Amino acid sequence: MFSLSLLLNVVLGGAIVWQRCKKSGLIPTKPLAKEKSLVDDKHLVNPKLHYLAQECNAKLPPKYQGLIKILVEKDHPKLPAILQVGDIKISLKRENHIQSMFMAQTPLDAISMACYGYEGTGRYITVPYELEYILEHKDIINVYLKALGLEPISQNENYWTVSVETGWNTGWKRFSWSVEEAYEKLHKKFKVRTPNGYHTTDFDSKAKLILLLKGWEYCFVEA
Repeated sequence: MFSLSLLLNVVLGGAIVWQRCKKSGLIPTKPLAKEKSLVDDKHLVNPKLHYLAQECNAKLPPKYQGLIKILVEKDHPKLPAILQVGDIKISLKRENHIQSMFMAQTPLDAISMACYGYEGTGRYITVPYELEYILEHKDIINVYLKALGLEPISQNENYWTVSVETGWNTGWKRFSWSVEEAYEKLHKKFKVRTPNGYHTTDFDSKAKLILLLKGWEYCFVEA
């Protein structure tokens, strides 16, 4: 009887201590992980895209994890705007819709699409080394594009590219934001990249177009 009475006193004493600690806040009333998740969500510009990006990243081979980011506009973070792969930023947003690639019939079409990017910010046509980098990493890029419901990149498609050095040589300020001036200086440098190599063209040659963001980085933030 003495042992049983002692045991009951120990259990009762433990319950009293537990209740006092709980009231004082020493013992959490909810799981810490859940509370932390709820707090973190408040600081995410787009929680849905943030977690989608995490899921996509987890599917990549270890050596590529952390290479790709989904960027949104700071002022309009609802839709993905840029898929950043290393230093290359693939433009996804146009006229309040998302699209991974475009179809252009001529160099003039391609230049027009690039000039009128999205809400006053221009876009740029890939130069060959940028296009090759994208195609080289297409498998991991496509993990994100498919998750976003966008057209994946294929090695078997034809793509527009302009054979110049990137930067000032293709900068819109150099062309005074004029499609006509850009066409005059660039149309002879256009090439179509096919599965069989690069081909010079100055006429109709229907091909896919990947547009890039260069500049205006301050308008975007990681989801």
